[in-house]
Amino acid sequence: MKLFAKMFFFGTAAFSLAFLLCGYFLMRYSLETNLEREREVAVRQYQYDKFTFQSGLIARGWYMDNEDRQTVLQSIAADVDAPVALLDREGGVLLAETEAYRDMAADSLSEDACAYRMEDGCILTGGILEWRGEPLRFITCQDISPVLAQHETLVSYFRSCYFILLAVTMLLTALVAVYFARAGRLSRAAREKEDFAANFAHELKTPLTSVIGYAELLYRKELPPDERKQAAWYIWNEGMRLEALSHKLMELTASGHEDMALMWVPAEGLLQDGTETLEPVLEKKGIRLELRAEDAYVQADGDLFKTLLSNLIDNSVKAGSSRIEVTGRREKKRYRVTVADDGCGMPGQELPRITEAFYMIDKSRSRKHHGAGLGLALAEKIAQLHGGSLEFESREGEGTKVSLCLACREGGDEDA
Repeated sequence: MKLFAKMFFFGTAAFSLAFLLCGYFLMRYSLETNLEREREVAVRQYQYDKFTFQSGLIARGWYMDNEDRQTVLQSIAADVDAPVALLDREGGVLLAETEAYRDMAADSLSEDACAYRMEDGCILTGGILEWRGEPLRFITCQDISPVLAQHETLVSYFRSCYFILLAVTMLLTALVAVYFARAGRLSRAAREKEDFAANFAHELKTPLTSVIGYAELLYRKELPPDERKQAAWYIWNEGMRLEALSHKLMELTASGHEDMALMWVPAEGLLQDGTETLEPVLEKKGIRLELRAEDAYVQADGDLFKTLLSNLIDNSVKAGSSRIEVTGRREKKRYRVTVADDGCGMPGQELPRITEAFYMIDKSRSRKHHGAGLGLALAEKIAQLHGGSLEFESREGEGTKVSLCLACREGGDEDA
């Protein structure tokens, strides 16, 4: 995962988790505080309502002997603000202005203490009062729905704030991630430049040391013809390496101009032109080259693409291939060019680094072929200028396959 994606994901996730946890605990604390306050109010109100109801029984209770008991109790309950339930010792209902009393346990009530609990948006408060020596269960119901509604409003408001702040956080996190990712790329680019300079100095030092050494040997000593010829061959071989290195560096530098114009060209002609100049060399080495290309028009720079293809084929030659296959096929709006060989292949762990400048898996084999580890770096740079990148598939002893996708269309003028 890239640096930007990591910073964006973890930054957003950290804010989201922290905000949710803070909101949860704050709203929970607020709800519990409000409910505790309502419970205290309900208990005080209950004591007042119990006194009011008991006073009413004392003042008007004697009417229950001559009139309808239910009517008298209702008139007494009218002086109490909250809905009331009154039950006898056996649980018989004497008065019921609320049905919530049914779950209030009788053994939890006493004359001195009152029990309470929340039930369906209200607080039930109950206790025992005496009437004519008989204990009666007296229960009131205090409505707390406004507190619960306020809590729901707070939750809804928090949810809206959360999504708004999450969007703002995602934007800010993205900007910060872009900034640090860019700083990371700059640091990485600086390290790559240092590595490039160090590798370039190393690549120059080896052939120059050989050239100087053998030239000094020829200058200072009289050598037999065979030894003189051998020394001259070493000087020639290392000179060829230096020449190849200079050409590759020039091509790599020239490929850095990213304002080039790509043209629509026939894919088959582009691949044919990129391979036909190599056929004599391949035939001399006994390497069979096969080309198959589907008809289409692709967007490319002919000269640069020819350089890319030459480097890929040259890499296959250095891998000891006996057969190289170049194919082109349409994939919707893309055209996939593939170079496959049956050479020695590469270890899987090496694949992420093979397009680095001066990176060589087998240094001795590369130098034998005047290589400097710049071919695939150049090819990758050209692939990027064509809007893509090289894709590698390789196993040791089974060959290598390299693919690149170009913009594609069916038919049309070459210079459209």
